[in-house]
Amino acid sequence: MESVGITDDEVQIAKETGKITNISLHRIEPKDKNKTSKSSRPSLEDIAEEWAHVPSFGSVTGKECKKMSTMAITVDEAFCHLRSSELPTIETCHNGADRLRWSAMFHWLRAPPKLDSALKPEYDLVLAITQCSFSWTDVVHWRMVQTVYKRLTGSKLDCPQYGSHWLEIGFQGSDPSKDLRGVGMLGLVNLLYLATHSTTHTLALKLYSVANSETQPFPLAVLSLNVSSIAVNALKGGRLNKECNARHSVFDVINLFYTVVINYIYNVWTTEHKTLKDSGILLKDAERYCNKHVRRLLRELPVALSKHQ
Repeated sequence: MESVGITDDEVQIAKETGKITNISLHRIEPKDKNKTSKSSRPSLEDIAEEWAHVPSFGSVTGKECKKMSTMAITVDEAFCHLRSSELPTIETCHNGADRLRWSAMFHWLRAPPKLDSALKPEYDLVLAITQCSFSWTDVVHWRMVQTVYKRLTGSKLDCPQYGSHWLEIGFQGSDPSKDLRGVGMLGLVNLLYLATHSTTHTLALKLYSVANSETQPFPLAVLSLNVSSIAVNALKGGRLNKECNARHSVFDVINLFYTVVINYIYNVWTTEHKTLKDSGILLKDAERYCNKHVRRLLRELPVALSKHQ
């Protein structure tokens, strides 16, 4: 996976605070160093100007187009579309059990159980989605990113394809597609799940609120992509095999494990008053802790999420 890059014309990244995946969590600073900024959010003037040009689907500027709101999309709809799309071919996707079994022989550790053969096609599909690129010309991709934006911000109308409004929900620049290179469309699927599912929507709003706070701001979308990478690594390492077998689904489990990790990070971030300088260590700690307690944390997740209601 390659790291997320941005151009000088978009935002200036402050000191990198740590990296556990190939996507780094950065502080986003304003372009004009002479102006004092209380947060990384775009100014109301910037957003107001862009909203004057709300686009139709696929439009860059929205000129001569009526303001519109595309139909929201569910995670299941998005997954069905991706499953029927022409995805990259994944060659011999191992579930990690064989590789870790050799490690177990030398370290006297127990290898994870094998993934049920009936779930292998779904496992390969999930990994293929991580290699699928975002496309502005794909109507479903457009609906996905617009749904995330509207569910987090409360907006009723579509936002422009490019602009500083994407920084408000935690992307690094004016084009969110550039941030989705690391974990592909699975990163957007996970974020869509967080923003739209009935059990996680309240958590998503709390994350959005803290991310745009004056005291503990962070780029929410970038954090989410880091968590997606943690979930993919856990899947590849075979750590989710037992739960996948028990729940007869790979797709459901990776969404749930993603939720476990981001909920863990939210709880630590808010209760221990973490800031961006702590993000690298916190991400590593979250990966280590959640990988170690997969079964228990998934079992306790419904109760954990109910506390946010």
